[in-house]
Amino acid sequence: MRGSDAVMHILERAMRGSSADETEALYLGNDTHLTRFANNYVHQNVSETNARLVVRTVVDGRVGTASTNDLAPESVKRTLQTATNAALAQEPSSTFPGLAPSAAASEPDVYDEATANLSAAERAEAAGVLCERANTAGFSAAGTYANGAVEMGYANSNDQRLFYKRTEAEVSTVYQGPTASGYADRRGTRTADLDVESVAQEALDRTQSAQNPQDIEPGTYEVLLDPYAVHDVANFMATLGFGARAVQEGRSFMAGRMGEPVMSPEITFWDDGSDPAGYAAPFDYEGTPKRRVELVTNGVAQGVVYDRSTAHNDHTESTGHAVPPGGTSGPLPLNLFLAPGQKSHNELLAGIERGVLVTRFWYTRTVHPLSVLITGMTRDGTYLIEDGRVTKPVRNLRFTTSYLEALNDVRGVGRDTFLGAGRLGGTRVPALHLGSFNFTGVTEF
Repeated sequence: MRGSDAVMHILERAMRGSSADETEALYLGNDTHLTRFANNYVHQNVSETNARLVVRTVVDGRVGTASTNDLAPESVKRTLQTATNAALAQEPSSTFPGLAPSAAASEPDVYDEATANLSAAERAEAAGVLCERANTAGFSAAGTYANGAVEMGYANSNDQRLFYKRTEAEVSTVYQGPTASGYADRRGTRTADLDVESVAQEALDRTQSAQNPQDIEPGTYEVLLDPYAVHDVANFMATLGFGARAVQEGRSFMAGRMGEPVMSPEITFWDDGSDPAGYAAPFDYEGTPKRRVELVTNGVAQGVVYDRSTAHNDHTESTGHAVPPGGTSGPLPLNLFLAPGQKSHNELLAGIERGVLVTRFWYTRTVHPLSVLITGMTRDGTYLIEDGRVTKPVRNLRFTTSYLEALNDVRGVGRDTFLGAGRLGGTRVPALHLGSFNFTGVTEF
C-alpha cells in the first residue's frame, strides 16, 4: 500500500497540465494474497500487487476516459493526453452533469495492519486446520484463505480530494464426502475475526449430515435458506432492482412503485457504505461521498441508488453509488444490508411442516430481470424438513423461481447475520423462511 500522501501525489501529477475544462483522476490499488488447498494439502500460494490510474476529462461537454497501470511520470502524462483526445472525439453528452463538487466523506476504521501483513505461513497454518479436520473424518477438503488490502484515491479540478484504505480477509472450504459435500466460509476486514475452527466444524457437520442423499419430487416447497443462499437472493435484488438506471429504463420491479409494497413486511433492505459491519467504502468511483439509502422498509419501496448521470436524469443528487469506470450497469448498492429478525435457526425450522433446507445456491442466472426470475441449483447440503426438523438429506435440486415473489411470502427471519462478498462490496444478511419456492428438477448428485 502506498498510503494517502503518495497516492494523492500521483493524482495531482495526473491532473497537472490538463487543458480540459474539468479533469479527475482515480487511483485504485490492491495487494492480494491467496493460499489454495485441495485433497487435504496446500498446493498454491500467490500474491498480486497492482495499481490503476483512471483519468477522465471534460471538454465542451465532451467526456473522455483513459487508464493505465504504469504510474511512471511519462505514462501518466500520456494517459491524460489520451483522455483529452478521447473527449475531443466524442459528441457532447446530454446526461453528464459535470464532475463531483468538493465534499467530505466518512472515515470508517476498516484497515488492520495484521490483516494486511498476514504471511503465507500463517495462511497455510489456517488451511492446515481445515485439511486436518477433513482428513480425520475421511473427507477431502478444498478451499482458499485470502488476505489483502485495497486503497482508493480521488482528486478533481473542483478541489475534491478523497482517500481510504481497507483490509479484507476470507476463508472458505468445501468438504467432499463419498456421496455429498458441505460448505462453510467467513469473511470480514480482520483476520482475527475469522474463526477457522468454527468454519471447519460447520463444514464437517454439514458434510456428515448430507451423506447418502435421497430423491424428492420436484415442486413448490417452503424453504429455509441459510445466509449463504440468502446472499445470492440479495445480490440479484441489488443488481436487477435497486439501481436508478434499471428504474429509468423500466426493467426494475421498483419502477413506478415508490411508496408501495413490493415485498413482505418482514423485509427491510438498505445500503450503507459507512458501516464497518460490511465492506465499508466512504465514497464512490466518481468521488461522491456515499449516503445511506433506504431501499425497502417493511416491504415498501423507498428509494434506489444514484450516480451522477442517473441523478441528473431524475433532477436529484447522486447517492454515491457509481461503479468503476467502464461499467455499463449504472449505479449499484455495493454495501447492502438485509435487516435481521428475532428467530434462531431452530425456531425457523420449527415453523416448517414440510419443506427444504438450502445451504447455498450455485450457477444461478437471470431468466427475466423485471420479475427477478432466476434459475440455478442447490449445492453443498440440501435437506428435507418435516414437522419442524431436518429428517434426511436430499439430492440437489434445480429451480426456476422469482426471488421477488419469494420475498413476498416471508414466514420468518433469522436473528444472526453473515457477511457475503458482493459485487465490488459486501452483503450482510440473515437466514430466511420463505413460504414458496419452485423446484423444477433433481440433479444426479
